[in-house]
Amino acid sequence: KAVSIGLIGSVLSSAILPLLGSSAWGAYLGLFLFYLTFEFTIVSMLPMMTGVLPAARGTLMSINIASANLGRGLGSLIAAPIFLGGFWMNALAAAIVNLLAILVLRYVIVQETK
Repeated sequence: KAVSIGLIGSVLSSAILPLLGSSAWGAYLGLFLFYLTFEFTIVSMLPMMTGVLPAARGTLMSINIASANLGRGLGSLIAAPIFLGGFWMNALAAAIVNLLAILVLRYVIVQETK
């Protein structure tokens, strides 16, 4: 549930960032909200990630880090074309990726440990 809240917060902060970015203080506030919700989501994801398959916590953590690095690599390939679309396009891309993460999150089953 906390991961979903963080993702929704990230979508909202992505949506308001272009609106707040017209002034320096607005941009600072928008970036603060964006990074706050992003970090909240990452930290909230750690217990969920290790609870998916408790018997293989180390393997899942390695896969998670590898997936994050793969996402960074793929993101760098599509970043330049998105950046050419302007700030609104960047915010839209961030919101879309977060919404996709919310949809994928619905299919994650966390096993309870005994």
